[in-house]
Amino acid sequence: MHIRPLIHSDASDYRALMLQGYEIAADAFTSTAPERAAEPLSWWRSRIENPHNLSHVVGAFHEG
Repeated sequence: MHIRPLIHSDASDYRALMLQGYEIAADAFTSTAPERAAEPLSWWRSRIENPHNLSHVVGAFHEG
């Protein structure tokens, strides 16, 4: 397993995984899956790419 900060090109996979989370654990979020699904990919990229270093998004990767 490899753990690293997510980058621009991870946005689509990040979006898919997060939308799954919104469906499975809806009570853990303040937004609904349909609300987040409507966000453009640029919104998801902005969650990953924090130019002010106020937060970090990391991923755990197994076999790629």
